[in-house]
Amino acid sequence: MNLNSGNKFAFIAGLLAASASIFGKFALDSTTQTIFTSFLQQNYSIEIIFRIFCFLLLIVSNVLMTNFFAKSLDLTSTIQAVVINSAVNYCFSAILGHLFFSEPLSLNWWFGAFCIIMGVILINQNSNEINKQK
Repeated sequence: MNLNSGNKFAFIAGLLAASASIFGKFALDSTTQTIFTSFLQQNYSIEIIFRIFCFLLLIVSNVLMTNFFAKSLDLTSTIQAVVINSAVNYCFSAILGHLFFSEPLSLNWWFGAFCIIMGVILINQNSNEINKQK
């Protein structure tokens, strides 16, 4: 897979979108309260500060993601930017969700992730061949 600047920006945008989903879950989900109850014995002021911090990180991640995605659209084809961004976001959101929140990743999920990654590779190869013909 050729990682030109546009593809790199799309990849970074996908990572930022995945991180935004994790920050959003920490900021807004009841799972955060469970984490704080077990670690800090119900210190609600620290929990509120942590939630606000995660919410701010959610906003920053989304702003940066939009900026990187717009740059990727300028530097590569729309289909490459969208597919790379979406695939990275999907895969890393699930992996981070598994790591931070013990969300299950079934065999079907891994097969689906493999299909998505193979699709990204095929789309990039096809786009590279079209660009070489021009």
